[in-house]
Amino acid sequence: MANYNKQFNFRNGVQVDNDNLVVSPTGLVGIGTTIPTEALDVRGGNAKISGFATAASLYSKLLEVDGTAGVTTITFTDAIGAGVSISSGIVTSSGSGIVTFYGDARFLQGMPTSQWIDIDAGLGYTSIYAQGNVGVGTVDPRFTFQVGGNADNTLAGFGTDSDGGVGICSSGNVLITGITTANKFIGIGSDLTFLDADNITSGTVTNDRLPVLENSKIPNDFVVTGIITASTFSGNVNAGLITATSGFTGNLTGNVTGDVTGTASTALSLSGTPNVVVGILTATAVAASSFIGGITGDVTGNLTGTATTASSLTDTAEVDIADMTVGVTTVSSFIGLGTDYLTGRMAIGGNTNAGSNDLFINRAFDRNNTGITTTQVGNARVQLWSDLGESTVTIGTSEATLGANGQIRYGNRNTGDAYSTPDSLDFINYGDGSINTYLQAGTVGVNTGSFHWHNKSDVVLTLTYEGRLGIGVTLPEAPLHVLGDTKVTGDGTFNGNLTVDGSLTPGSIILPDEITANVIGNVTGNVDSQSGISTFTTVTSSFIGIGTDSSFPSAVVPEKFSVNSPGSGRVFIDQSGNIGIKTTVIDIQGITAPQVDCVISGVGIGTTRPKCAIDFSSATNNEILGENRDTIAYVLFPKLTTTQRNNLTNIDNAGVEDGAIIYNTDNTRLELKLPNGWCGIATIA
Repeated sequence: MANYNKQFNFRNGVQVDNDNLVVSPTGLVGIGTTIPTEALDVRGGNAKISGFATAASLYSKLLEVDGTAGVTTITFTDAIGAGVSISSGIVTSSGSGIVTFYGDARFLQGMPTSQWIDIDAGLGYTSIYAQGNVGVGTVDPRFTFQVGGNADNTLAGFGTDSDGGVGICSSGNVLITGITTANKFIGIGSDLTFLDADNITSGTVTNDRLPVLENSKIPNDFVVTGIITASTFSGNVNAGLITATSGFTGNLTGNVTGDVTGTASTALSLSGTPNVVVGILTATAVAASSFIGGITGDVTGNLTGTATTASSLTDTAEVDIADMTVGVTTVSSFIGLGTDYLTGRMAIGGNTNAGSNDLFINRAFDRNNTGITTTQVGNARVQLWSDLGESTVTIGTSEATLGANGQIRYGNRNTGDAYSTPDSLDFINYGDGSINTYLQAGTVGVNTGSFHWHNKSDVVLTLTYEGRLGIGVTLPEAPLHVLGDTKVTGDGTFNGNLTVDGSLTPGSIILPDEITANVIGNVTGNVDSQSGISTFTTVTSSFIGIGTDSSFPSAVVPEKFSVNSPGSGRVFIDQSGNIGIKTTVIDIQGITAPQVDCVISGVGIGTTRPKCAIDFSSATNNEILGENRDTIAYVLFPKLTTTQRNNLTNIDNAGVEDGAIIYNTDNTRLELKLPNGWCGIATIA
């Protein structure tokens, strides 16, 4: 081509071969376009500058710099766009999003360190654990894992329900200032403290648990509204009803209702119609409607009654005997009473008043309290004896023995009767009715007896008049009181309370849905509460399980605390203080939660005070992390292929947030998500 040294001036623009080169009348240069919009507008191709290019601003969807071509440094003041701004050395999000970095971050310098330690436990992958304490809701944790609470880790200083918290030590101790709600608590209850007796509203306190009061602790004026039973009484007593088995010592003030038996040395100011029974009465004058007992001395007036003995009668004594009583009567054949079997009666003894009885035997004649003692009167006895046969007493309404009759039998000779031997005493009812035994069927006093069954001189069974059955005990304290071992082969149902003073070792206990009681002592086994609130001040146990089944945790020996059985909702702490969340194994020394999202206020690696939301600046050798951290002090971003990157979305399935950073393994570079797409962040290595 010829070389022309000539200057050309074009006032209305220049166009070369359509749109190869266009210069607009306003001075805009377009390459590949006829309508340039910028001072230099290049379309449809690349621009190559071998020298320096100086621009006030540079806009490009993709900027690639080849350092081998002599370009080693790109210097600019600010980089703004795609939701991210870089100014004065600070990378920030232009909106409300979070700046996300991807890659291994091996060359990031000056990042703060944290207590999170990344280690390889030999399982083929690395994990992190917190070397120091972990705090949630507190910047100064004093426990291995602490939620809220204060720096003072005592129960009083840790906080109240409103500003308290939860602290878990690596040794297994847990401090909770509020209310602990759980399905069950397992462990030994001997260390439970601060139990307030005012809060005990139910349960039974046995006599063994009641304190022994000293005499100095008992008030001088002791008022009792019920019944007092004692072996002896000493002192002044003012009570409603008193029963003394041995004696009464002291002054008795008030009205006495009932029988008073004993020796009264002085009886003054008796009024009304009192009945006084004495052994020997010596008086100058006695006026009484009736008199029982022996009389020594002269009697003036009319004497009416029955004299069992009349001796030294004068010649003029008049004796009127309606019924004759003799000492010994010998009959050679039989005694016939009455004219027929309907009217015959027999009275034997000191009283001929048989009443309505056909046979009446009386050997004690002291009805009016004359003072006759048992040594003066013989015993009343009836004996049936058969050397080689049976002795029976039959009563009833039938002439036939096996009819409507009852029978007392001794010496049964029929070997076919079970448990009835010639040495057995049998009570038999041949009729179809019941065998009834009565206490207090008549008019008696306050000293009601009991039913007693003896083995020789020992009482083996007692049934009191209140209906209390005692086995091996004579004074049962409950409807059923057993002294010694008890064996029940069938089912037992208790509709009321069950109190065990000693140890209880059952195979299993089925309790009602709700139990209101206090447990004192060691509890071995599972405490399963399906509802309500169970509060324990101190729980000492080799394992604590909440919501676990009976076979757990025997399958996982190292565990110390577990919530729920193995599954998606499980949380546990092993014997080394490691925590597992929604997992069955602990993969690292620390916290293992591979399927759990974590929301915290900030993250710091190698520091206890993060400078920002995520602080990695101290993830190098330091006092917290220890040595050998410099070699792994970097950050890795997710490694994805282009296909995997294009399938990314957020948790709401609304696409990828602008500002996201990944490492593209296909393009071998970091990539930043911008509004217009993914932009590479890379330099040529």
